[in-house]
Formats: sequence, C-alpha cells, structure tokens
Amino acid sequence: MHLILGNVKAKEAVGDGVNVKEFRALKGERDTTVNFPDDWTLAQAFVALTSPSGIWASHSDEPPKWCSSDSAGLAALVAEHYGCTIKKEKD
Repeated sequence: MHLILGNVKAKEAVGDGVNVKEFRALKGERDTTVNFPDDWTLAQAFVALTSPSGIWASHSDEPPKWCSSDSAGLAALVAEHYGCTIKKEKD
C-alpha cells in the first residue's frame, strides 16, 4: 500500500535520524510518498500517518493539498481527515 501527498509546506529533519532536534523548511511544493509494509492494515497505515508524532508530522506543518493512493479506502480516510482532495492514480 502506498500514498502520495501534495506537500505545500515540506520540511526535513536536521540531525542523525535518531536524535532529531529540529526541522528545516524546504522551498516549493513537493510530493511526499509513503510506502507502508505489505502486511499492514488500513488502520495501521492511517494511524502511522496521522498521529501527532507520525509520518506526516515529520514531513509538513500544513495539511496536504491532495492525496493519491493505490488503496481507495486509505485515500478516502486521509482526504476526510485532512480536508484535501483525492487525486486519481496515474495509469
């Protein structure tokens, strides 16, 4: 299961990856891609993405502009949670 998010306020961690002390803002809009383990449920992916110290919180300070996923269920949950649009997967 994968998810792509339209990131309008991207940031990156500064540090060694284990002891991150701050984040640095990145310029411009970016696409943030998240690949979840194959054995994860929809609920596990959603919680990992949206928890206060989760995946999205470490990549942006703003909700995504749009989302796209190979899982219609995950895309619907993310769009409702963040109030963003769903973009169709490219063929």
